[in-house]
Amino acid sequence: MKIVLTVHEFLPEFVAGTEILTFETAKGLQKRGHDVIIWTGHPSDEPSVIDEYVYEGIPVKRYKFNRTEAAQNSNLMEADYRNPQFGNKFREFLLEYKPDLIHFFHVFRLSADVVFAGRDLNIPMVFTTTDFWMICPTIQLLLPDNSLCIGPEKGNINCLRHIVTKTQSKKIDNIVRLMPDCLLAFLAWGTGKTWWPKNKYFSSIASLTRRTDCLCQALNLVDRVLVPTKIMNDLLVKHGVNADKVTLQPFGVKFAPLDKLIPRQSGEELRIGYIGNINEHKGLHILLEAIDLLGKDAQVNLKIYGNAGDFPEFFAKIKKMAGNDPRIQFCGTFPNEEINLVFSQMDVLVVPSIWYENTPLVIHSAQANKTPVIVSDVGGMTEVIEHDKNGLAFPKGNAQELSRQIKRLLNDKGLLAKLSKQAKEPKTMDTYVEELEEIYRRILSERGKDK
Repeated sequence: MKIVLTVHEFLPEFVAGTEILTFETAKGLQKRGHDVIIWTGHPSDEPSVIDEYVYEGIPVKRYKFNRTEAAQNSNLMEADYRNPQFGNKFREFLLEYKPDLIHFFHVFRLSADVVFAGRDLNIPMVFTTTDFWMICPTIQLLLPDNSLCIGPEKGNINCLRHIVTKTQSKKIDNIVRLMPDCLLAFLAWGTGKTWWPKNKYFSSIASLTRRTDCLCQALNLVDRVLVPTKIMNDLLVKHGVNADKVTLQPFGVKFAPLDKLIPRQSGEELRIGYIGNINEHKGLHILLEAIDLLGKDAQVNLKIYGNAGDFPEFFAKIKKMAGNDPRIQFCGTFPNEEINLVFSQMDVLVVPSIWYENTPLVIHSAQANKTPVIVSDVGGMTEVIEHDKNGLAFPKGNAQELSRQIKRLLNDKGLLAKLSKQAKEPKTMDTYVEELEEIYRRILSERGKDK
């Protein structure tokens, strides 16, 4: 079977859960005899261009995407989810490569036009939603005050208010805050009409109001939408995705057999780990506040794994919070094949995210390594981690409660052992790829294209 996988960015420059999932899927499919190629995006200040390379045996075509260039005939808001230029390039590739199936793991930077290209050529398509980008222009479903958002309202009025707060001056933000919803709704409606005055602001508003419908339309064009969590299932269906197309399929994780795991050597201190992006919605600042609340004499050690350069302003804030505390170490990133070694050097992983994490792969990896996890009590994560069973949970953003849960582990080493023993072994990548292969074959059979 000839299969194209798409992802918004890829290894080796970008290393996060979606990139690793796409890579491991590609390797698994390749191992099972399939012809696999990855199409990906890459942010660039240079003119848009497509290049290619091979990463650990997987051929990759990369679209170096200049958003300003793509927006010349529209605007940056629309270029975020519509890029006919890249859609045409992707269509040309599909005509040349002639794949049996396309599996989208992300289309940010690639835009919905890659789906429309597949539709135009009548190619079977699968879409795995690894985050909330398809329904949320800021991806995280977080409001400006970091409270959780329920998703776009009719006409995307709440999204408009949010984008204005994030991108415009205080003066403009204050004006929009005073506008009632009915007036904003009229403005959003009017900007989509041919008779409405045209300028960059009105064009961006019109593009924002069309965004959710456009992307849900794209999802309704594919043969299957695969979601890892119930919360993702519910949100997509709520915003217009055909429920008959949506299938719950938790992610797989590559991990060593239990007899190959590196033994964990515990001491008097509690070794805490954080693995992930160092940005605000991941909640690392909450963890540092919790460590501070424990007091300087608490026998803890915190190792932070993440790229300091992705969000430099937030990293500077985190460094300032850590101060000169010798118990806190910034360890940078590590190759994915070393993850077992990293987990062997921690007693508990903390995932203090303040948004709806769509089951971060690091939680599954921790469970595979019998490492207890402390998570924020938001959907996605608490579908995997059960409080007082295979981990602990605390109210989102509540550093005091997180500190209390850490203190429980400090004072009761038996609790740590119990949580470790009850870790849930996740689905293996081999099983995940086998499931995908079965889904692919079922779709091809439905299309009369058995392989």
